[in-house]
Amino acid sequence: MNLQFTKMHGLGNDFVLIDCRDKAVNDQLTAVSDLSKRLCHRRFGIGADQVLLLYPSKIADFKMLIYNADGSEVEMCGNGIRCFAKYIWDRGLSGKDLLSVETAAGIIKPERAGQMVKVDMGEPVLEGRLIPVNIDGMVKDFPLKIAGREFKITAISMGNPHAVIFVEDVDSVDVSVYGPLIENHVLFPKRTNVEFI
Repeated sequence: MNLQFTKMHGLGNDFVLIDCRDKAVNDQLTAVSDLSKRLCHRRFGIGADQVLLLYPSKIADFKMLIYNADGSEVEMCGNGIRCFAKYIWDRGLSGKDLLSVETAAGIIKPERAGQMVKVDMGEPVLEGRLIPVNIDGMVKDFPLKIAGREFKITAISMGNPHAVIFVEDVDSVDVSVYGPLIENHVLFPKRTNVEFI
């Protein structure tokens, strides 16, 4: 399969962007979840955190679908939509300074700011069940014991769930071990992004 793509990053969060507005390209994308796994693989693929798919939209200027490196689809990514908007402007696909982009998290509106792109991600969601987290109310400094260690979790959604964990020394945390364990914990029914700060 010959598939044109663009590799981009926002603050080191890297993406493979595929323009699916062409029917011939769209017809090649039959198993996007598997394709995402292959493309994002850092040793045998292009290497990326996520695949961004650009489609036409019936309710906005454009539509963006997002697939993680593990093949799962996610609602939203702030760095991803900034790259998505830059791609659109760099290729002259729109002359608007404020775009409307259909996402699984709703309509998001990236805005041109000189050579940069800014985006209002909306109000943070702090109610546990709405993030979603399997806890009622605000989830702040919630003690989560996992693999012999306790972390204080603060949960928030900015269009997708995040578990923020403040630590004394980030280098003392084995992120590659604890990150996936927390991400897939039963506490997070739709999984979560994990940030050690």
